[in-house]
Amino acid sequence: MPLRRDITDDTRVIDLTVAELLQILTDRLGLADALRGPSRPEPEGLLDTWQTAKLLGIHPRRELPPEPRRGTPEYQAWRRQEQSLRNHVARRLQTWLDRHPEVAQLAIKPKGERRRYFRRADIEGYLARVAVPLGRRRAG
Repeated sequence: MPLRRDITDDTRVIDLTVAELLQILTDRLGLADALRGPSRPEPEGLLDTWQTAKLLGIHPRRELPPEPRRGTPEYQAWRRQEQSLRNHVARRLQTWLDRHPEVAQLAIKPKGERRRYFRRADIEGYLARVAVPLGRRRAG
């Protein structure tokens, strides 16, 4: 929103409208660029165990039925099955990480948390380095 008049350093604050004062403050404090657009860097994508396992090709061995309505006995049984499935995938991921310590070193463990997270860029970079081109794969 451009100013309608030329405002210099000698202009009294009392002579400004609230909109003009706000614009001057944001321009001079450097906040205008931050408020205008999404030029701020995107937060790095962190993946939890489940998401990391899926990226690395470790999928559950069976599919769960659709989630039932919350609060029902069916939901409680479904939730136990889901948690069991997630635990199984986490154990398989841990076994995979034991065989690939270079990936295990990429884990981030926030202070005071038991969970490990991985940066999406790190995992995708690893996958790009180890991917075998289609022409070099053996027919089996």
